[in-house]
Amino acid sequence: MPIVIDTSAIIAVIANEPEKEKLIQRTRGFELIASESVPLKSPPVS
Repeated sequence: MPIVIDTSAIIAVIANEPEKEKLIQRTRGFELIASESVPLKSPPVS
């Protein structure tokens, strides 16, 4: 099932914030849909 994820939640996981594990647990198994601006806010993947 797809769910919309907020940019701040993605950043919290990337930045290893305290809520990282809770976010991962609550979204595991779901298709995550993010704003089109997320690729612009994310560092390039090499």
